[in-house]
Amino acid sequence: MLMRNNKLKRSLSQFLQSPPNLVLAQTLPVALLRPYIHALGFAYYLVRRKERKETSSTIISRVTNGSNQIQKYSLLYNTYRSIFEHYLEKIIIATRSPSEMAEYLIRHCEIGDTRWLDLVEVAGRGGILATGHFGASEFIPVLLAVNGYKVAAVTVYKSDRLREIARRRAEYYNIWLIDAGQTRSSFLDFRKAIGNGRILVVAFDEIEHWVPTRNCWIRVLGDICPADRGLDVLQRRTGAPACLGLLRRTPRGSAKKYRLSLHPLSRSEEGRSISASGWEILESYIRNYPEQWYKWNSIARDLANYRLKETPRNSNA
Repeated sequence: MLMRNNKLKRSLSQFLQSPPNLVLAQTLPVALLRPYIHALGFAYYLVRRKERKETSSTIISRVTNGSNQIQKYSLLYNTYRSIFEHYLEKIIIATRSPSEMAEYLIRHCEIGDTRWLDLVEVAGRGGILATGHFGASEFIPVLLAVNGYKVAAVTVYKSDRLREIARRRAEYYNIWLIDAGQTRSSFLDFRKAIGNGRILVVAFDEIEHWVPTRNCWIRVLGDICPADRGLDVLQRRTGAPACLGLLRRTPRGSAKKYRLSLHPLSRSEEGRSISASGWEILESYIRNYPEQWYKWNSIARDLANYRLKETPRNSNA
């Protein structure tokens, strides 16, 4: 009974990336692996009714104003499929050979305007590429690496097996991995990576880790709350240029399956923080492509907890 309860407590990530699924993924072609992972994902939410209800109600209440019932159900279906696709991409990048993965990304991914990347590379002083839980974000570090850029990536792993697999893959691509779940000195590691001339890829839409600033407010999917100051602190202390990077899945029939869009970030003349500017751009993507963001299952809970945090009395962010 205890073992059964522990299984039921597993998150979607742990469930889909279980050791048997990782072994199976090494032999199944993607054409068969995709429907298998999607079926497991729908089965998970069929059992986890409370989690499904919270996720669905959040999506409907925050992005479907004016939509009819058919449009709402279509959005929900596509959003769940996109969530499962995210874990499929994580499994693929963990189980396919590095050379196969590099060839796949070069063939199927398009990088938009590369001027920011090229300037950072030429300057040799590193940069910060902020991203979100959007589209094929798991591919971004490897995509940059196979295109010749020096990269460091901030990660968290659900198991030691995935951590070891990722470590071996990173060595092949010459990517520095910073495991935020294993180190107490993440910020020092961030500075070291940037000082080495690397582009630090870090997700900045994890509201559960935000630290509120005092005098800069943003709208987060309908809620007004203080902006996070973490990205600004990192940029200010390293002096590194910052950019928002989002790898969007493109519609069927497009020349490429994925497109990386880059948006340089800087503090505005009015004192608008780069965190606030970055979030506003990300939210515009979320509203245009809501099915490609996969934090819907926790956004309401994370925002409620965030409001409970005490706003710092003094902040320059």
